[in-house]
Amino acid sequence: MTAINIPEMVKIPRYHGLIPVPVEISFNELKPNVADIEAKITPKTKCIMVSYLYGCEYDITEIIKVAKKHNIFVIEDAAESFHGPQHTGHPDADLSMYSFGTIKILTAYGGSMTIVRNNDALYRKMQQIQETYPKVGDKLFWKKSLKNAVPLIALNSHFVNRAVRYIINEKLGIDHRELVVSLIRGFPDEPGFLGKFRKQVPVAMLVMLLIRLKAFNSKDFENKTQNLRDAMNNLVKGGVKVPGSEAKDRHFWLYPITTPDKDEAFNILQARGLDVYKRSTQLRLVESPVGSKYEFPEKTNDFFDRLLYLPLHHEVPREDLMAMTKEIIDGIKELNTVKASKMNRQSKL
Repeated sequence: MTAINIPEMVKIPRYHGLIPVPVEISFNELKPNVADIEAKITPKTKCIMVSYLYGCEYDITEIIKVAKKHNIFVIEDAAESFHGPQHTGHPDADLSMYSFGTIKILTAYGGSMTIVRNNDALYRKMQQIQETYPKVGDKLFWKKSLKNAVPLIALNSHFVNRAVRYIINEKLGIDHRELVVSLIRGFPDEPGFLGKFRKQVPVAMLVMLLIRLKAFNSKDFENKTQNLRDAMNNLVKGGVKVPGSEAKDRHFWLYPITTPDKDEAFNILQARGLDVYKRSTQLRLVESPVGSKYEFPEKTNDFFDRLLYLPLHHEVPREDLMAMTKEIIDGIKELNTVKASKMNRQSKL
């Protein structure tokens, strides 16, 4: 699997006796190298799972060719790259998975969708298993919706965001970032690891998802995505390093950048009024199996460890996006100036 994912996507295969093996991803396109994938395949390999990180999709035709050559499955993890109901994944992928969690592009406050191709027996087996899971009542769904509405409003409204940050941080002495992350976690900690997944989604959630899919405005989404592309291009031109900036098909989910000094950059951008985060809600590095011959994903870890997440997303107006990108560019220039000054002082000692 690609070397960045949420911990649950690593734990679930392990609970079923499988061993996830990470594959390095490139900084510029956030995709794995086909040769690297094939080099890690052994007679015990069961499937290849490719994840479209931060909304960056890529053509997996060559990966599918490798999979067919070795007679193994290909799973598309498209949880972060949904961009319309007309896009349903690569036609030759065995499974394509989409997420509609709290902070996803098309949220239904939970739930997911998996497209199963060319394998009726597998589809029927999955359906039979799902029907044995306990049903979740609509009451719990509405309770979760109300709980998640508050942080979403705070994240999507510039005015509300600043007011809430002031009250929570200054008046209550609570780190608002940790509070937001805890409220919108897709899979909160609870006893019985697999039990939290083995449930039938509430009818109300399915209805909400259906309404949202039917109402999805592709033209409006593309206009907002283009605004984010323009913001990214401005950042890159201004000397800011943006992972996935060369991806040919990017739809944006979370907005990371890398800096030479994560903590100092965080402080500088915070001082400029930008609500940046040092970590995402759940994404983590996928480490190599302990005691295995597989190498640790050093290249991926090098940039992943330096990521800062910016408050840029589809609901931010274009004017605000452009204003924030200017502040970010100026902030990173300030950081570089500070670091250069420190190096000069050290060289004179």
